[in-house]
Parts: sequence; structure tokens; C-alpha cells
Amino acid sequence: MEACATIIKENIDLVSQLNEKEFPALPKTGLSRPVKVLGALIPSYKAKTTEVLEIPFEERRFLNNENDNLSAGKRYNVQSKICMEIAKDTNVKMNLNSSKNHILTVIVSGEPSRVAEAKRRVIAELQHQETVRISVPVECRGYLIGRKGERLQELESSTMTRISIPPHNALDPDVVIVTGPKRGILEAEELIYEIVRKQSQQAFERLSIPKI
Repeated sequence: MEACATIIKENIDLVSQLNEKEFPALPKTGLSRPVKVLGALIPSYKAKTTEVLEIPFEERRFLNNENDNLSAGKRYNVQSKICMEIAKDTNVKMNLNSSKNHILTVIVSGEPSRVAEAKRRVIAELQHQETVRISVPVECRGYLIGRKGERLQELESSTMTRISIPPHNALDPDVVIVTGPKRGILEAEELIYEIVRKQSQQAFERLSIPKI
């Protein structure tokens, strides 16, 4: 009997060894390696855009031969220094080039929102600014401003101008002041007049005439 028991025990031990070899035990939870998430391995991607600005010679504020800081040995002209500061502040890449007919070309690359801000500042600094006064009826000013000022911001952004709307108690409440480059002002005037025309037409269509 003891011999049989010994044989059975040896068989059980052999089966246990085979099971451990064929099917090893899983590691304990505390010893498991951290799993890397796939998303963490992929670098974040931000959209980039490149836009080109052209400033005609007659609208340029500075010329290439107008250097500053010459006593310090620097040869950067005024407009180059301004663009370097704007590029640094807005975190964009900017290249300047002046053609034979003195048209200044500025190439701006970076995130769309930063490029838009850089463009606005370049035009404000390097291009001659003009100011015009546009007559806008008080009742149309709300449509010009838009909800939370969104339409006004869109107008300023698309035309690269600054549009000032006076308060209701101003001496000339019907006058809107537009400041910016010549082309931008012309575009802003056209868009403002279009808004006024549409709102005036809608007000006329809503007018009810009582029957006699």
C-alpha cells in the first residue's frame, strides 16, 4: 500500500510540474508593468497656415534705407525690427522681401489665430493708416455690432481695420469712425453700407399700413 501511495504521489507531482510548465501562473497585480496608452505616444498636432501680405510702396511707412541703431553696429532697418518683435510676441515665423518696384512682401506662418494677430499688427505698424467717418443710423448700430460684438469683431478682422462706434449720448451718434489701411477702409465701408441697406430694407418691409 505504501508503494502504491508513493507512486500516486509521484504522478501527482509530475502532473503539477507539467501544468506549471505548460500553463505558467499569471504575474501578481502588484508586479504588472504599466501599460502605455497609444494616445500618449502620438504628439499633439496643431494646424498651421501661411499667409502673404503685400504693401505697395506708396502705402509703406518705412523705407529700406531708414536704419536705426546704427551706432551700435546693427543693420536691421525699422520694419525688420518691428516684424521681429511681432513674430516673437505672436510665436510665428515671418519673412520679409522688397521687390524692385518697392512692394513689401511679408510671409507669415504659424497657428491660424496667431497668424491673424500677427497680420493685424504688421499692417498697423508698417502700412499708412487713414481715418474715415461713416454715417450709420442709430437704429442700425445694433446689427452692425452683432450679438456680443461678434459681427463687429468679424468686420475688423476681415478688413484689418479698427471700427469705433460712439455711445448714444455722443454729439454725433450717427457717425462711425473707421481707421486702417486704405484698402481695408474701402472694404469696411462697403460691408457697413451693405449691413445698413439690408436692415433698412427689412424695416421697410415690416412696416404695416393701417386700412382707411
